[in-house]
Amino acid sequence: MEYVGERKDLEAHVFQEDIKRLKERKNLTYLTDGWEDLQCRSVHGSMLAEILQFPVVLGLEDLSGVQATVDNIVLLSNRALAKKEVDPKSIIVVCTNNPTTMQAFWKK
Repeated sequence: MEYVGERKDLEAHVFQEDIKRLKERKNLTYLTDGWEDLQCRSVHGSMLAEILQFPVVLGLEDLSGVQATVDNIVLLSNRALAKKEVDPKSIIVVCTNNPTTMQAFWKK
C-alpha cells in the first residue's frame, strides 16, 4: 500500500481544482486570522469565501519568531494569493477579528 504517493497525488489534484475554481470567482471575501497552537507556535491562516460556494483554504503559515505586524500579514496574504493565482482585484471584503489590524491592513 502506497499511501504517501496517493496523498501527494490527491493534494496536487485538490490544489489544481482550487486554482481552477478561484479563477471564475469575482466577489470574494478574504478571511485571515492568527492563533497559538498547542505547541505554542504562532499559526496564521487565510481562506477565501463567497456566497453559495465552498470556501478555499489558501494556507497556514508558522509565524513563530516573527512579529505578526501588518506588514508581515500583508506579505503572507500576497504570498497566499499568488500561490493559488488569485487576482487581488477579485476580493471585495477582508475580514479578521482584530479591529486595529484590520484598519492598518486596509491602509496597506
